Amino acid sequence: MSDRHRHVEALARIVLDRLDATEPRSVRRLRLAQVDAIARLLRLGAEGTNALASETGVVVIVEECRDDYLRGLDADGGLAALRIDWEEVVLRVSLRLAQERSVAACRCSRCGAPTVEVTYRGRRRRPPGRHFRRIGMTDLYRARRCSGCGLVQPPHG
Repeated sequence: MSDRHRHVEALARIVLDRLDATEPRSVRRLRLAQVDAIARLLRLGAEGTNALASETGVVVIVEECRDDYLRGLDADGGLAALRIDWEEVVLRVSLRLAQERSVAACRCSRCGAPTVEVTYRGRRRRPPGRHFRRIGMTDLYRARRCSGCGLVQPPHG
């Protein structure tokens, strides 16, 4: 892992920690949505993204986190961290949020264990349980089953 990549990862982790510590939960959800929207606009190359990021406070959050991060670095590390644009940090935060959402989507809502997709062939009858979803016009049905407690949940997507 390169030195630059390591600094971007560390800054993204600090920003996520700062956002997770935000209270109340409604403000936390708003901040996460703002960071996600700014990252989406950055990926699209939309005009006015810098102004929008400044108005929403995303740049301020990243710069405050960078200041906290710089306190623990030596001169060379600090110089390398200063060369990282706020845009890179926001993009990395958004990527980490997407990864966390995809991991959380495959977890049981009751016990937190991983779930696996199960398929049931109906043979012209509906399968037992209300969580099975039909796949197209076939007689196949799909659901997710918890590997820990056995809870059957609707499939994702």
